[in-house]
Amino acid sequence: KTTFSDLTNRQHTLFTQHILEHGNRDHKKQLTALFGATLSEKDRPRITKLFTDSGALAYGEKVMRAHFSDATNAIERTHLPEQTKQELRTLVVAVRNRTS
Repeated sequence: KTTFSDLTNRQHTLFTQHILEHGNRDHKKQLTALFGATLSEKDRPRITKLFTDSGALAYGEKVMRAHFSDATNAIERTHLPEQTKQELRTLVVAVRNRTS
């Protein structure tokens, strides 16, 4: 999946939904212009600025932290063997730290 494929394919994400629900008029206008557009690396700075300035990035990070915390807590509440719990913890960390 490419960096901008969600925008290019007009797919809504947690981040785009946040902009549509909470962004100002300019944020929404910018996002709408990006949907379906052919995007490249030269567009990255303005897309990053939009997602940062609108609060979408911070909101997404907050939601992800909550989900990772929930996953970790669920692992701890299970009656699985300790080795299995450790493997699951390792998986949560790997997913949390992935970059793409």
